[in-house]
This record gives sequence, C-alpha cells and structure tokens, in this order.
Amino acid sequence: LAHQIGALDQSDQIAATIRQVVDSLPLPATLPPAEIEGFRRLDTVAEIRDLAKNWRNCLAGYLFNVNDGTSAIYLSEPLAAVCSVGRHGRMGWFLLQTKGPRNAAIDPDQLAQIHDAFADAGIPPSSMIEAIKDIVLNHEWSRHHQVPDDDEIFDEIALY
Repeated sequence: LAHQIGALDQSDQIAATIRQVVDSLPLPATLPPAEIEGFRRLDTVAEIRDLAKNWRNCLAGYLFNVNDGTSAIYLSEPLAAVCSVGRHGRMGWFLLQTKGPRNAAIDPDQLAQIHDAFADAGIPPSSMIEAIKDIVLNHEWSRHHQVPDDDEIFDEIALY
C-alpha cells in the first residue's frame, strides 16, 4: 500500500486509493475478546450503569453503542481503569480511551502497558487510524452533505 500510494502525486488519488482499500476490507465478524490481560468486557446494561454511578463518569453514555455492537467497555478493578473500545467500520476495533474513577487520567507508564495489552489482543489505539478515518469520513460527508452556495443560503433566510 505504501508503495502504491507513494507512486501517486495528487491528493485526490491518494485519498481515493485509501478509500478503495478500506472499502475492500471485510466487516469484523465478532466482538473483541471477553478478557484482555486483566480487563473484562462489561456486557450488561446494569454493570455499565452501576460502574458509571460508582465511578461518577460518563460510561452510561456508551450504552447505545454497546447495545448496537459498535462499542465495548472493559474494566480492570485491580488497576482502577476502564477502557472504551470502538469499531470503526471495516477497519476493526480500536482502543478509544482509558480512564480511572471520575474520568481521572491514567499514569502514563500504566497507560502504555494497557495500550500494549490491547494491541497484543489485536486492538490498537485509535490514534493509529485518525488520518485514514478522516479521509474516509470527509469523502462521505462531502458526497452526502454538500454545502449550499450563497444563493441557496439566502433563499433560506426569512425576510420580515
């Protein structure tokens, strides 16, 4: 892929090639593993709500995506850490964030170990795909939500 993209000299060609590769990937067939090096996936609404209440954080906001099968929440009680994992379409599962109680930041050394554990389970940090995700999403956005020109904007303004 790097060789193929490196031969291109126009940004539109590069973006189109990246979109073509992403579009050709198979859909992930399953949820991520139930356990990842001391973290267990929370699958019930009650578990996630209880943790959100006890830890005073925003975990309950993930319930729709967990129920939809596009997010997963992992808890490590010994580390006092919770991880949010998200599915990015055909690109697979990625670690979105890791927080402690009250959304506290995790010690950088501990966070690096958590990232390594999830990466070893096939779930790398989402930062690895941000540029690709932006290319894919911006293409879809521009195709489906074109910005109106000035005449269309002024047509929408009510005159009194």
